Amino acid sequence: MFKKVMQYGGVLLEYTGSDSVVERINCSKPLEKELELYVLSVGNLASPNVEYEYTVSVERAETYQWQLSPHWSACDRVCQGTRYREVQCVRRSDSVSVSESHCSREPRPDREEVACNLGCTLIWKVTHRSECSSSCGPGTRRVQSQCFQSFPGALQIDLSPIQDHNCQHLPDRPALLEACQGACEPTRWRFGDWSECSRTCGGGTQERTAVCVTSTGSVMADTYCDHKERFVSQPCGHTECPSWRVGNWSTCSRSCGGGQRRRPYWCALGDSYLPESQCDTTLVPSHTQPCELPPCAQWRAGTWDECSVTCGQGVSRRTVLCVAPDGHRIDDDLCEGQRPETSRACERPACPPPTAPPPTSTPAAPRWSDPATNLIDHYRNYVWRWGNWSECSVTCGRGVKSRSVACYNSRTGHVQRKEACRHMEQPREGKPCQQAFCGEWRFGNWSACSATCGRVSKALQSLKRRQVTCVSVVSSAPLEEEQCDNSTRPAALRSCPFVSCPPAPASTLSNHITGSDWVTGAWGECSRSCGGGFQQRQCSRSCGGGFQQRQVRCRTSDGDGASSCDPNTRPSPTGYCNTEPCPQWSTGQWSECNATCGSGTHMRRVRCQDHLGQLLADHQCSAADRPSPLRPCQLPACPRPASRQFRWRVSRWSKCSQSCGIGVQYRRPSCHRLNMFGWRDPEPAPDALCAARRRPQTVRKCHRSCSTRHRWKTSPWSQCSSTCGNNGHQLRKVRCVNARGKHVSRRHCLKSERPRRRRRCGRRPCGPLSCLEARDRLGTRQDGEYYLIVAGSNTSIYCHGMNSSQPPLEFLTLPTDPPDVFSNFAEIDAKRLLQPHTCPRNGSRISAAQCRECVRARSPHAGFTVFTKVRLNITSLNIIPRDFTFANTSGRGRPVNYGEAGDCYSSAGCPQGRFSINLRGTGLRVAAATHWVGVGNKSTVRIHTSRVSRGAYQRRFII
Repeated sequence: MFKKVMQYGGVLLEYTGSDSVVERINCSKPLEKELELYVLSVGNLASPNVEYEYTVSVERAETYQWQLSPHWSACDRVCQGTRYREVQCVRRSDSVSVSESHCSREPRPDREEVACNLGCTLIWKVTHRSECSSSCGPGTRRVQSQCFQSFPGALQIDLSPIQDHNCQHLPDRPALLEACQGACEPTRWRFGDWSECSRTCGGGTQERTAVCVTSTGSVMADTYCDHKERFVSQPCGHTECPSWRVGNWSTCSRSCGGGQRRRPYWCALGDSYLPESQCDTTLVPSHTQPCELPPCAQWRAGTWDECSVTCGQGVSRRTVLCVAPDGHRIDDDLCEGQRPETSRACERPACPPPTAPPPTSTPAAPRWSDPATNLIDHYRNYVWRWGNWSECSVTCGRGVKSRSVACYNSRTGHVQRKEACRHMEQPREGKPCQQAFCGEWRFGNWSACSATCGRVSKALQSLKRRQVTCVSVVSSAPLEEEQCDNSTRPAALRSCPFVSCPPAPASTLSNHITGSDWVTGAWGECSRSCGGGFQQRQCSRSCGGGFQQRQVRCRTSDGDGASSCDPNTRPSPTGYCNTEPCPQWSTGQWSECNATCGSGTHMRRVRCQDHLGQLLADHQCSAADRPSPLRPCQLPACPRPASRQFRWRVSRWSKCSQSCGIGVQYRRPSCHRLNMFGWRDPEPAPDALCAARRRPQTVRKCHRSCSTRHRWKTSPWSQCSSTCGNNGHQLRKVRCVNARGKHVSRRHCLKSERPRRRRRCGRRPCGPLSCLEARDRLGTRQDGEYYLIVAGSNTSIYCHGMNSSQPPLEFLTLPTDPPDVFSNFAEIDAKRLLQPHTCPRNGSRISAAQCRECVRARSPHAGFTVFTKVRLNITSLNIIPRDFTFANTSGRGRPVNYGEAGDCYSSAGCPQGRFSINLRGTGLRVAAATHWVGVGNKSTVRIHTSRVSRGAYQRRFII
């Protein structure tokens, strides 16, 4: 910049320009207003050195003072507000406002305040109350309030609405929700006629319908009536039913192998015979059953040989023999049935066409070459092929099965060396196999008793013995005992009946004191209750062989003395006892894994049985040796649900954080599952299941006008254009009004604050909500499964009574169980202890026939009920437990409510009654807040929950 002269503040300022070494700004007169000087440094230069000089007239030195501003501020409130006059620093000479730093030496006075807008007051006024959320009883309703301006002497209708932020300082704004009381009409149950008894004998039930109605006859939901007064079933048909009787089993229809045996059966009532039509034909007792005798001679076929050719059509052969049960070959005429084929056709890959005259000898297979060095052959041409498993290498005991495994060239059909298939895992060529026991028990005749009278020794009773050995079934050669079934081993010892010995002649005791004899005590308990043992004072073992003992001493006429009695006739003090085998645990086959993916469990049945195969109570087997009934199983990991099955849902935006100016709004997102029909599950799912990139915005800016002159006014929402589905919408009018409520141009109101005039509505699914609605919509009157909208989702519900004049009832169909397995039942156990304060067998559950401590009379309250469908209140989702329309007691006492159980067994915490709830496949589950309460004296509640598959729960309970 060049040299320049500028006029500012009543003086001339001279500037030397930027080309001077020292830049100067000179002024010869006092400035009449403040001057701000900015120094600009361009480039990478050092900071400039700024110096300044000024002169002040001593005679005219300026002074400053604090002074109230002549201007009042605007009133801070529409009504009952305050306005102010601020304090400012001024020059005494001309009262011009200057910087407050000139007055810093003097104390600053307070600003002046006066009340303003005293001619009116502000109040909150309720403008609208919604309907009560309850049509009967306590509920809530929403309250809308607005800020109004009131003037003295004005009526209520003269109040002027203004912006709500003007009343924010008032503490008594009405709450958004307030309690209300729905006007209830008196209700009662209207009952239908009793149905026919479900059974003509043996105990049945009668049903009738119950509808909740008002005094005017209007139908209401069941929840508005007293459920204690709703009786829709009663017992009936208590006369005894005819029942099936059976006779003895006949002999087997065959002399060897598998056959059948039969027994007669007939229908009877008391001692009278009745036609079979009088009994339940679905409960006809089993009158045929298979019987197994020693196996018959049978055909035994060997493994098929390799095909007779390497390409084209050929023949494969095998050996077929007739063998006896012991495994040796016999004449073919002794085998029954058709002899198996000994040859069959086989086919290899087609032979290549000849390219030269056939050679005089059969060509050998092409020489194998390593695929890694031969580019013509490729790994994919070499594959493993294998034959069928051979018979077990042994006819009894543990052996091996084998098969041929070879590497083939799938293009040429030739067998290659196994190295050619090393890129694939080689199938195994052998596996173990287990056949029947090789040996059987053989035993000889019983020996004579070890003593013809009296005892053998001090405490041992006279015994018989026999030899028991394990021999081969085929050759009768002796085998190790492991080759025979130990559970069928015959006893090797047996006690002899006790016979007192006659007094010995005096000559036989010539070297002993006359009148002496051996005296024995009583036998103690056996050391083992089974499996063979000894006798003693107390049993040495509970099973598997024990012994008993007794005292043996010599008694003489003048005292005791062992030397006075003959030692050769001394009775044995020890004896064998309880030689029968001990009970053992028997296990069934492992079930399939109860999961389709991920981690699961195999299950099997574990029972206690004796050596004859009879089932016993579990406590009779050793608890320490009990096999585990469960084992884990691991399947491939479950696929993660696709994100398209889950959608984000957001709440409404919150109010702006500022009532005037710029603020923020918030809303809360949640992840929800979509069912097969596309409807949203109301219960939130974990956020990780929804796509993170599609997560909705949760914060946004908002702006509220600070003006009190104009605002947006809305009318009520119109009716929804659709009653269901996702296509409905509602409309309302949005207008801009002034402080007095008159419509003005919308340009006076802020566009950013304009409320929306259109919104979606009617989002519930467009399906029937009840069986009555389904009957009216579909025009059908047939009972069956129908899809109803339950809790916002399509659910399969069984509609019962569709052809009735009364509203049909809704039932939930429970999962189908295999025969004799119940997963939805309720039981009140019939057993009662003679001493109810005890807890026998550590509280384990036993049958009534095995309970020796129980009263023989059956409890009149006992019952066992199996449910296939349960009544469901589709509005409250409550199960009605007393409905037995689709329940079966099978003649096992009175009906028991669904989800209940009990017994009169013990007061010491030994529950026997049970119930089970299984909602697998229904789309519903037991609510987490559900709990069971024990009722009665010293009740015990035990609840077990298991998840059997994804999204489904099974609960087993003991009360």
